[in-house]
Amino acid sequence: MADQGYNSVYLKRPSITKSSWSGVDKYDGCGTFFRRDKFKLITEYSVNYKDVHDRVGLLVALEHLATQRTLIVANTHLYWDSRKVSDQLAELKEMEAAITRFKDQVAKQQQQSEIGVIMCGDFNNGPSSEIYHYVTQELFKQQDTSNSPVPFRSAYDVYGHLDTESAEIRVPSNTAYGTQYEAPYTSSNFKRQWTIDYIFYSPQVFATTGLLEIPPEEALKADDGPEGWIEEENKNLQQAHDKSVAAAAVKQDPASSDSDAAKSAPALKLLDASNPAHYNGIPNRSFGSDHI
Repeated sequence: MADQGYNSVYLKRPSITKSSWSGVDKYDGCGTFFRRDKFKLITEYSVNYKDVHDRVGLLVALEHLATQRTLIVANTHLYWDSRKVSDQLAELKEMEAAITRFKDQVAKQQQQSEIGVIMCGDFNNGPSSEIYHYVTQELFKQQDTSNSPVPFRSAYDVYGHLDTESAEIRVPSNTAYGTQYEAPYTSSNFKRQWTIDYIFYSPQVFATTGLLEIPPEEALKADDGPEGWIEEENKNLQQAHDKSVAAAAVKQDPASSDSDAAKSAPALKLLDASNPAHYNGIPNRSFGSDHI
């Protein structure tokens, strides 16, 4: 990226708690890249969420060289389990408080009263979730009760109006927006295809003027994936199903049969090895990440 004209700020996740997905040692984190011919780094701030998930948030203050205006870019990756909304919401509220503190600090340092914020990342929950609602309806209201704070908007909440020929939104500024106009998906694999990644922004400072089109499903499922991956995944699914059956058998009435335990366990649905591209999704040869 440096060869392409970008500078960057990176924050690695801590390696404290053992997780089922990545163990103890974690090598990923949050990174923000910016064009050095357009922006200058002013300062940065890191957030280590106070939970057992070893998640982080990164805040970067940049000066737009052409206008000398300051903006803040916040970047995070919330806990992966969308069912544990309380964990995700706790992390989000920590980020909210950090943005408020950081914004006040930068405003005094730069002597600018209005500083726009862009908050982007993987929020691991959909547009109908409490997470999305909090960002777009409740954010900053508890942090600032005196100045009528304005929550964020999602840059893609007008995607339904996108002119795909020009990648521009050819609609008036007062056109309807919201969850029903969000991108159809930002992640696609054999487990799920849904929208979990967002670019949120301060609507009193910024406006969406153009969007990149989300690639069609056919492009995301163009590869078969690594050899033998479906067989390996089916083995994992079978093992998980067998554990469910065994657990159900322990709980059931002694007079019941093994077939009763199998009926009470979740149904087993294996992947069809004859059509691996149908399941593979991204990453593939054209898309290097499992997120668009």
